[in-house]
Amino acid sequence: MKITFEMLVFALGDRLSAQGYGCVSTLHGEGLEASPQEILHIKKFTRDMALHCDTLYLLEAEQLPLLSMCRRDDAVHILAPSSCGGDLSRRLSKDDCAALFPSEISPEEIYQTLQEIMQQLLRWSAEFSEGILRQRDAEALFAHGSDFLRRDYAIIDIDMNVVYCTSGFASSMSVTERRIPKELFEDLIARKEFHEAASETGVFYYHMAQADVDTVCHNIFVNGQYIARLVMLLKRGEGRLPAGAEDIFNAFALSIQDIYCHMNLLPLRQSRDQLRRLCRALLSGEEPDGTSMEQILRSCGWSEGHRFTCTVLRFSVGSGWDAQLLTVLPYLASSLESLWHNSCAVPVNEEIFLILDHGSEYDPSDRQSFFSALAYFVRDNICKAGISPEFTRFSQLHAAGRAALAALEIGSVHRPDLWYYLFDDYRLPYCIAMLQRSLPPSMLCHPALKTLAEHDRTHGTDLVKTLKTYLMCNLNLTAASQKLYIHRTSFCRRMEQIRKLTGLDLHEPDTVFMLQLSCRILGERDNTNLKVF
Repeated sequence: MKITFEMLVFALGDRLSAQGYGCVSTLHGEGLEASPQEILHIKKFTRDMALHCDTLYLLEAEQLPLLSMCRRDDAVHILAPSSCGGDLSRRLSKDDCAALFPSEISPEEIYQTLQEIMQQLLRWSAEFSEGILRQRDAEALFAHGSDFLRRDYAIIDIDMNVVYCTSGFASSMSVTERRIPKELFEDLIARKEFHEAASETGVFYYHMAQADVDTVCHNIFVNGQYIARLVMLLKRGEGRLPAGAEDIFNAFALSIQDIYCHMNLLPLRQSRDQLRRLCRALLSGEEPDGTSMEQILRSCGWSEGHRFTCTVLRFSVGSGWDAQLLTVLPYLASSLESLWHNSCAVPVNEEIFLILDHGSEYDPSDRQSFFSALAYFVRDNICKAGISPEFTRFSQLHAAGRAALAALEIGSVHRPDLWYYLFDDYRLPYCIAMLQRSLPPSMLCHPALKTLAEHDRTHGTDLVKTLKTYLMCNLNLTAASQKLYIHRTSFCRRMEQIRKLTGLDLHEPDTVFMLQLSCRILGERDNTNLKVF
């Protein structure tokens, strides 16, 4: 970063004002407007020293007569007490720059303060460079602008997404969910001068008529392409920034541009494209690269530690629909993303997978509003949806997509009257279905059921149904006997017969669990005398 005389004077005045002192006034400096000279050193003026244009010299009042003797042809930069303003003005050439500090402050204190400011500006610049080198969080780097700017600002990308903003900017401009208000957006894009400003390569000022605020701006370019804009709110009636503040604002904007260029940050539109490609790859079972995945998530405001759900939507194929599906699905995917800002909708074959970032904290109202909006969408677009459990590792998206599909498949069979299905409601049927993919029910089920089924077939008894009812009633004899419409004593005799035939110990939790699972696997097969055995 190039530290200029005006930067130092502005920062010094800002520091002194905060301490309750008077202002620092610039006495001269017209020559700096075209090409500000970089200040590399701050020195106390001494007799017979040769003055250089890259140094800011601190003079005391009694040293003024020596100034003419020490100067050469170069422009000089001087800081002196306000008491010697008239005398100093007569000794300056047109290219010199000078500023006056309040006389009640000692030159030694001013010198120490200037050295601190110089070090802070250098550290400020180094933080950006080191952050880029170490690929640190871009949003944390964007927040460093507040260290010197003392005004509210935002970075707004080419698609009008608020990439970063201070809390004051968000409050003043009513920013919600990283978007500026719809009314302001519509007003800006309707103005020719707003679009023409995208070609500006330096600091410029813009009045937002809809919000009635003045702003100072700097466009961000990557490879010559406009992709974002740094926008800072001016104070009411300020009109323009002081020269030094404008230099700092310009330096900050150039640092932001370096962040975009060297950290491979993209406008949200392009980040969304990358996010869609990532989601499609994960859904297809590809192994993600952890570093690039985190970078893509971060560019969209997502995080690996957030909570996510995956929803699959399958559309009813009517007459002529299948021919238009490839055209319609991208439009429907875009519609889904417009309903939920923190979402990514990916068409895959004849379905759409909607991945939703719920943030880091659980909010029941958000979950309910999601289900409500989803119900309207599936009804209006004649489709059904399956919803995965929440997951907190984005790399689990492939598994979440399979869970969403399983919820849709199983739910459509169990409850064809519903519009959407949660995997959480069909976890047990899914587990049972997975068990039966590897082995037949005759091998999965507890052998006691086979014994009882054979006895029922041979003797015309109902022992399988008796045991199943007992298990369904959580081992409650009274409830089970009432459900079978038999006397409790008769039910107890049946249970005693079951124990003698099978040797079951129904006080053993694992045995009870295995019997309950076996009954679930068999479903209603007890009505057909369990011919599966």
